Amino acid sequence: MRAQTGDMEEISTFGQWVKHQRNALGLTQANLAQKVACSKSTINKIESDLRCPSKSMIELLAINLKIPRTDLAAFFHLARPNLLIELDEFSNRDGLNAAKARPMPIKNLPVPLTPLIGRGREVAEVCSYLQKAGTRLLTLTGPGGTGKTRLALQVAADLQDKFADGVYFVSLAPVRDPALVLSTIVQALGLKSMRDQRDDELLVTHLHEKAALLILDNFEQTLPAAKAIAELLTLTAYIKVLVTSRAVLRLTGEQEFVVPPLDVPDLNQATDLATLALSPAVVLFVQHAQAVRADFALNAENAQSVAEICARLDGLPLAIELAAARCKVLSPQAILARLKGATGGVLGLLSGGSQDLPARQQTIRQTIEWSYNLLNEREQALFRCLGVFVGGCTLDAIEDVCAKLKTESAPRLRPAPHVSALDSAIALMDQSLLRQLEDPDGEPRFIIPETLREYALECLATCNELETMRRRHATYLLQMVEMIEPKLRGAEQQACLKRLDVEYNNIRSALTWSCVSDAEMALRFGGALWEYWLTRGYLSEGRAWLTDILQHPAAASPRQARARAQALNGAGLLTSVQGGDQELAGVYLREALFLFRELNDRMGEAWALNHLGQTLNLSGQREQALHAFDASLQLFRALDANWHSAWVLINLGEVSLHNRETDRARQFLSESRDLFSALSDKRGMAAAIDRLGRLALMRHDSSQATTLFLESLKLFEEIGDREGCGWTFHHLGRMAHDAGLKKQAAEYLIESLRLFDKLNDKWGCAWSLLHLAKVVNGMHEHESAAVLFGAADAMMTAFNDRMSASEREYIDQSFAEARPQFDLVTWARGRALSIEKVLALVQGLPFLVT
Repeated sequence: MRAQTGDMEEISTFGQWVKHQRNALGLTQANLAQKVACSKSTINKIESDLRCPSKSMIELLAINLKIPRTDLAAFFHLARPNLLIELDEFSNRDGLNAAKARPMPIKNLPVPLTPLIGRGREVAEVCSYLQKAGTRLLTLTGPGGTGKTRLALQVAADLQDKFADGVYFVSLAPVRDPALVLSTIVQALGLKSMRDQRDDELLVTHLHEKAALLILDNFEQTLPAAKAIAELLTLTAYIKVLVTSRAVLRLTGEQEFVVPPLDVPDLNQATDLATLALSPAVVLFVQHAQAVRADFALNAENAQSVAEICARLDGLPLAIELAAARCKVLSPQAILARLKGATGGVLGLLSGGSQDLPARQQTIRQTIEWSYNLLNEREQALFRCLGVFVGGCTLDAIEDVCAKLKTESAPRLRPAPHVSALDSAIALMDQSLLRQLEDPDGEPRFIIPETLREYALECLATCNELETMRRRHATYLLQMVEMIEPKLRGAEQQACLKRLDVEYNNIRSALTWSCVSDAEMALRFGGALWEYWLTRGYLSEGRAWLTDILQHPAAASPRQARARAQALNGAGLLTSVQGGDQELAGVYLREALFLFRELNDRMGEAWALNHLGQTLNLSGQREQALHAFDASLQLFRALDANWHSAWVLINLGEVSLHNRETDRARQFLSESRDLFSALSDKRGMAAAIDRLGRLALMRHDSSQATTLFLESLKLFEEIGDREGCGWTFHHLGRMAHDAGLKKQAAEYLIESLRLFDKLNDKWGCAWSLLHLAKVVNGMHEHESAAVLFGAADAMMTAFNDRMSASEREYIDQSFAEARPQFDLVTWARGRALSIEKVLALVQGLPFLVT
């Protein structure tokens, strides 16, 4: 087909049309990818006609490429001829406005590298169950290695278009503590806990009216958290949950889907080569055999052995994959002979004696044991050691933690010079016991599947190595976080945050062990990690860890006292920032201050004073806060601690802004900006410049304020600080409104509101709503304005105690001026709206659509 539209040259493929229209709009492939929520490579493949887009992708391309309605039929037909019949539906529901009204959901689904084999029936059945109105919780059960995760990923991919608010994958494989399940879901959704809201409250608030699918993978190790999932389903209207687990959750309303093994050939019947080649289990074996040996082929000589291998392994995908990997050096006939004779090892004994284990799980344990027994002693020792790593590790970590590995023949054997950690890791990869990935910086990272990791841990316990390796693992992680902690201040901040992100599951595991086995190590972890928790917004989880850590008895030595003081310092700040209990925050910080003074630790004393000042400021005790800040700044200056001094100066500037002391505020904030600039700390620079913008706004210098806010916005965006971006958009919206630019003001304020909602920042939401209500009222849309004023009024009420006199005066005056203009019933309707409904209302207002 050839399409001729407008002034376009003749177009013969869909990819050509997309590329032509993109160029006409001045968009890069990256620009277009961002608009339609996909990768740049996907756009490249579409334009090269190497990928046929889905229905939803075609719709998004039509919207964002501004395809005229008169050309939609040709556009759809060129993409997929069978979609023409759905064009009327697309037009009738006003797809353009519908897509603009709803922000694109996050897409975090892992992309499998190989096709799913032999699961067409199961995929269709699970998709059907999840689309039934009565299904809220569906659990895929089966033993380890049966392919539950892979099946769930295919279902997720097939249902992406069916859930308007997205499909989210939450891996619980690295999580052992049930208390961390909700926190892990929060992080997978890209949310941040702010102020006084717990993770369960945050999830309910965010998902209350969302039509989304959550996939919770590997739930069996966190079964006590099932109650929290039940409560989440009860308190939300439309979300559905797909769980993969070796055991059902035993919840009311739960539906179980038992994932069967792959179909295997019937060995009791004579079967020809062509029939065997169609067996899903055999197809999987051949696929993985060819991955390690490109010339492998199923033939008359090996087909029966392959069929018997698959049958003996009960069709379990992981077991088949492990067996097929042996084809690199063994024929299928040799593999079968070894499989029949596999012996030894603790799991081999368990497979013969534990009646509480499913038969298929016994088989896969035997298969893993067989693979383990094929390793030499040095490789076995490395494999065992890797069991302590959660979520993978770097080569440096392997060399550090797994050095001087013990083997049976040489208990203190040191690695020979010619056998490096990398060589051993490669050997394990060749045996399909280890996978190599890349971290965000492109560095190699090594990971073993969770089922194999469990086997490795049991081997460590059997060899009496488990505690030794856990201590080595925790020691390595502690050294890493203590080395990184001071680098979170300055030019290396972003790189260090990413490093901690990558290792966070390992850090959690080390924290769990140290909380039980080494109190001093746990305190040191807490003292080194609180700034990471603060920066990443993991306030609830950070506070929970610090609460557990601080349950240990009082310090018995100066070193322990210093570690406790640092943990208390972090606990106080996180508690204060989250806003739930300023009194408790003060208790933590005063104990930290006492310990630092006892230790004559001037740096620690100054830092605790600064945090105490923030707590006092947030609780409205601004005079006492000023005294604490002044004392902190004096100590930091004496220590030449410029980075710390710069943050205290920002806090002093904040108090001065509250008190409308503009000259003092400018002095404090300008010095802070200069110090951060000299240190190349973008986060600090952005914070100081943002406050200077607020100062210019207070002085009615809109030109200077705009310049400063745009400068801070650029920095906030570079470092990914969404809260900073939210406040900057808020201030830009206020200025646009003052300048009479109502639509521009609305755009800024809506973006601000969206960011604050994502962060669960009710204080920010309240201010953005208040000013958006003023903008809408200025457009003479009085009913909508009344609803927004009511919603802002309800939110502001929760913060009466933390407002300054000037803030309280401004808010009271705003509401007093607005109330007489509106029907109080409409105002009350706004007070009753949830933030989700407010956002839906705002995004659907036709007079705000540009």
